[in-house]
Amino acid sequence: LDAMPGKQMAIDADLNAGLVSDADARKRRLNVAREADFYGSMDGASKFVKGDAIAAVVIVLVNLFGGIAIGVLQLHLSVSDSIQRFALLSVGDGLVSQIPALLISVASGVIVTRSVSDQRGGLGAELFTQLLQNRRVLGIASAALAAVALLPGMPKLPFLFLAAMFLILRARATDPVEATDDASSPAAPAIPEDDAVAELRVEPLELELATDMFDLADSVRGGTLLERVRGLRRQIARELGIVLPLVRTRDNVLLAPSTYVIRLYGVEVGRGQAPPGHVLVLAGDDGPIAGGIPTTEPVFGLPAAWVPDQLADHHRARGATVVDRSSVLVTHLSDLVRRNAGSLLSRQDVQQLIDGLRMTAPALLEDIGANGVSLAEIHAVLRSLLDDLVPIRDLVRILEAVTARARDTRDREQLVEAARHVLAAAISAQAAPEGVLAAITIEPSLEQQLIQARRVGESGSFLDLDASRMERLIRATAEAVIAGQSRERRVALICSPQLRPVMQRLVGRGAQCPPVLSYNELVPTIVVEPVEVIDLAYASQEI
Repeated sequence: LDAMPGKQMAIDADLNAGLVSDADARKRRLNVAREADFYGSMDGASKFVKGDAIAAVVIVLVNLFGGIAIGVLQLHLSVSDSIQRFALLSVGDGLVSQIPALLISVASGVIVTRSVSDQRGGLGAELFTQLLQNRRVLGIASAALAAVALLPGMPKLPFLFLAAMFLILRARATDPVEATDDASSPAAPAIPEDDAVAELRVEPLELELATDMFDLADSVRGGTLLERVRGLRRQIARELGIVLPLVRTRDNVLLAPSTYVIRLYGVEVGRGQAPPGHVLVLAGDDGPIAGGIPTTEPVFGLPAAWVPDQLADHHRARGATVVDRSSVLVTHLSDLVRRNAGSLLSRQDVQQLIDGLRMTAPALLEDIGANGVSLAEIHAVLRSLLDDLVPIRDLVRILEAVTARARDTRDREQLVEAARHVLAAAISAQAAPEGVLAAITIEPSLEQQLIQARRVGESGSFLDLDASRMERLIRATAEAVIAGQSRERRVALICSPQLRPVMQRLVGRGAQCPPVLSYNELVPTIVVEPVEVIDLAYASQEI
């Protein structure tokens, strides 16, 4: 009862910080009110039971000592005979009187605490649910009755019969399911929904297949697409730290044969072909693949061809890379998911991630509420990190860095840079998995001039350059990236922290684009090898 005001203040603080919605706050307040009613009622019931128990003990003692005195003084019994006779009578009378007292106390406790439940059917339905439909309660009752039957002098047959009856009830009982607000929960009745209304719902991820491709999703015909998509969701969770929304897979009669389409919030973001009875063979140094349908690998843009299944072993023997249809589709979906992970992370997903820290990092959540960091700001930081292909699995350190930096500024780019700084080791290891980073740098004087030309607007920082100079900078950056990637090595662009967001937008994001790191994100365990330098003819001129 003393903790109730503190719980109410914690709910208000979480609501003001944006960590919980209004509906969640109302639900938590209702739970607190129910707890207050329950503990208040139990306080009164415990006082009543306590007084009744003390009175029963006093009565037993009075009967015991009074009986002994009467036996010795009036009946002229010996002390031992008086104690034996009246002690047995007093204890027996006490036990008999305590049975109705116990029943009355239990009934009183049940009645005064009934306000904690809102179950339909009233008190009788709740008693039936809690006593006769709870496997644990029935199991404990059966074990207790069996133990009583084993006591010396107790009638075994009635207690064993009752124990067997409770054991049978336990085998048929099912634990009650807690009611939820989710209409899809087994405890909640299904709400009929018009098909037209269901079609209006926009799914985060959709995979549409042509009618001749649905064998990939049919497990009866050996299709493994759905299982691989589930495996992709687990892989994305391990790599990026987010739970990928369910991928709605359906057929579309309007699609051309052997075509699939990947949609993000109803917008097409990828399309490809996977002809039935064919496998994808990537072209090697031998030139075009004979006997196949020329195509392009959807993720890396490599030349390839669809060849019949009968020729798959032939091309494997020649050393070519052969990929089945399901792998092609899942690889394409995986690439699009990684590039659009920031868009797939909803604010509700962020709320669930934060709720998962309530047991492991409660002090961090209190710090977030104290500094007034809203859920929208945390959502924006996490989306920016995912857009840069930076995993958010280390959520605790990310939130600690954002909270500390939010005391000085609420600029989104600075909050993102603070989070990237604590993830420097992971970012560097991702850019240089072998410990050597092939780096593209900016000519020092040009970099200083770009820093001076940097401006901050409502949508972030930008470079205040005229069109011709911006075009030359973009062209020089693209040429340096292409030259660095032509060395068949993974390259990364390194620049100052002030320029990193701007250069990231110039370079782009995706599997083909190199990551952009700031000097603060380089760790001592990484060896940096410069391979290209971005330099302009006007680098010495004033910008």
